[in-house]
Amino acid sequence: MFNESNYQNLYKLKNILRKGWLDNKLPSFGLRCESDAEHIFSTMFMALNIIENKNLKLDKNKVLFMLLVHEVGECEVGDITPFDGITVEQKHELENKAVYNFSKQHNMPEIYSTWCEFEKRLTPEAKFCYAMDKLDAVMQAKIYSGKMGRDELFNQFYKNSLDRVENFSDFNFVFENNQKLFNVKQYEDLYKLKTIERSGWLKRKVNENGTRVESDAEHIFSAMFMAVNIISNKNLNLDRDKVLKMLLFHEVGEVAVGDITPFDGVTVAEKHELEKVAVNNFAQKHNMPEVYSSWCEFEEKLTPEAKFCFAIDKLDAVMQAKMYDEKLGTRNLFTDFYNYEQKRLSDFSEFEFLFNKKNEVSTQKPKK
Repeated sequence: MFNESNYQNLYKLKNILRKGWLDNKLPSFGLRCESDAEHIFSTMFMALNIIENKNLKLDKNKVLFMLLVHEVGECEVGDITPFDGITVEQKHELENKAVYNFSKQHNMPEIYSTWCEFEKRLTPEAKFCYAMDKLDAVMQAKIYSGKMGRDELFNQFYKNSLDRVENFSDFNFVFENNQKLFNVKQYEDLYKLKTIERSGWLKRKVNENGTRVESDAEHIFSAMFMAVNIISNKNLNLDRDKVLKMLLFHEVGEVAVGDITPFDGVTVAEKHELEKVAVNNFAQKHNMPEVYSSWCEFEEKLTPEAKFCFAIDKLDAVMQAKMYDEKLGTRNLFTDFYNYEQKRLSDFSEFEFLFNKKNEVSTQKPKK
């Protein structure tokens, strides 16, 4: 389970920086450059928000999974933009092969079929996901433009994206150039999760040699993907869609209170109350009561899905520690995180197999 090669290509999406921002020299303005994983996270959350608030007749679960996997080809080929001298057809063929390889490696043929549906853009869900992919870039450009004090970036991305969705009349409304949609205040708290760096890594100073520090959004992405992969490959009797949403929502309290660790002098009860208020406020602001109810279920850890999500939350931290150790040439992070997180799962015997250090893990189904 802790052979990093199992998920090494997946974790690359946390370190592949979006080329559109690099081409516009975002780092020179002192701004954190968005990664593929962070982009995937915000497209998923914004898509769910728009479906619910606009009462769109779409399969929400299909949309979430499609957006979760829509960039996996970039693990192998990188982020190819329209300005890289590669035709649309060439880009498609490169990514088609990469996604096929990825789906075989992770034993999830659904990834490839879903990506193909996204690329063909024939179904309502695929058209909507394509529009969300472009909308997220425009919204991120708007936020970056505000921080840079210039509108050129927003204007450039808005025009390019609008031209590319002009044939999707059903979803043109998402690109209405009005203050309501492109008011940064609407989504700025959501986008904060792309810039909140995980305290555990900062305290361990993994960034001292220039290593990129994982953000909340990147952690959420890898936890979601790892969860669906394990559910599928271990045939776990769990509601996958419920798990996806629970992991998508489980860190939103940190928008207001930050990443509080067990070593910050805040009790577990105090942390819970702070985050509870923050999540409730977030859910009300975005008119998404499911965010709050799902977060409460995660915190209570009584249902099989909540217990599994809690275990995955911890497993992702251990796996990331393993990745950092490989990069930094140490073993300290993995050992410390593994021992600490394993103790926190002592009451969840049905998911202890996730923390088996051997490559072969049990296929026993957790009982409901």
